[in-house]
Amino acid sequence: MPKQQFALEPGGPKRLVVEWKAAFNNAKVSVDGQILSEFPKRRDFEAGGQWTLADGRRLEVRLRSRLFPGPTVEVMIDGIPLSGSSADPMTRLKNSAGVVLFVGGLTLLLGLIAELAKVDFLLRIGFGWISAGIGLVFIALGFGVLKRSMAALIAAVSLYVLDIVLTLVAIAETKGPPTGIVIKVFLLIGMCQGFGALSDLKRATSPTHVANPPDGGL
Repeated sequence: MPKQQFALEPGGPKRLVVEWKAAFNNAKVSVDGQILSEFPKRRDFEAGGQWTLADGRRLEVRLRSRLFPGPTVEVMIDGIPLSGSSADPMTRLKNSAGVVLFVGGLTLLLGLIAELAKVDFLLRIGFGWISAGIGLVFIALGFGVLKRSMAALIAAVSLYVLDIVLTLVAIAETKGPPTGIVIKVFLLIGMCQGFGALSDLKRATSPTHVANPPDGGL
């Protein structure tokens, strides 16, 4: 039975448990082993629920369906995303950086395999030393995104958009199947979620933004 656990206070124990069965049916939310609510169907889980904790804070839990990274559990305390949940800006930023690192690592690996093993198919579709170098660039940009660099994210997205455009041109010339484009667009969407995450993190650390981290507990 898949489940996620969350701390209700920064650095505290993971007292909140959200678990579900296949296809996100039969989900339930519990705190300290006490069940707050159960959601028999996925649509009930997506509607979510709200509860008032013993310290007066408002807990909200729901399933959010997104194209990337797919269905995720969103947890809010007094309207503020809980650390580690899908709405948490740092979680979204790590997902974005993970996509950049994945693209870089795969491109580097295929480039090295193409050249070192002399794989004719990979060489014909453009993999080689140059693509291996591009992979290294993406890896460096991915670590930059993890360090909250907007410039690194813009560069990574721009390079990947260029790659998609070049792929479209190649498909038009060869009249090949567009399967690869669908995957690339999906990955591009994953990268782009970092823009909203960085904006949210910037607002949260702005001198004019008053942050009241939740404390206390049920």
